[in-house]
Amino acid sequence: MGAFNINITGVGGHGCERKAKPGEKLHGRCGRFTCPDCMAYEFVQRMKQAGMLSESGTAQGNEIQPGSSAPVDSEEYEVDGKRYWRRPHRALFTHWPGELGQVVDDMLKNERRSGAF
Repeated sequence: MGAFNINITGVGGHGCERKAKPGEKLHGRCGRFTCPDCMAYEFVQRMKQAGMLSESGTAQGNEIQPGSSAPVDSEEYEVDGKRYWRRPHRALFTHWPGELGQVVDDMLKNERRSGAF
């Protein structure tokens, strides 16, 4: 089984958790079926239950072919003369990506990583 990345860009559905500041846990989940924050969190929890994500996990074991380099944001390591890459598990929810006021929530740790509403 190899590493994978899911990246979804959407719009709409005003979420909850507007009061949390960077470093604070996200405890006020509303549970609405139309809340993108709750939907993303529930999806990450299902992935964790299936053993695909963990707070300390790394996606690893991907061999780097000769003449190639490791992907961006990854760490390179060597085993028995072969080069491999790995990167930590992540599940980030970014509100207004690329904007000056972007807010990033860490769905694995269930906390606000940066920004504020």
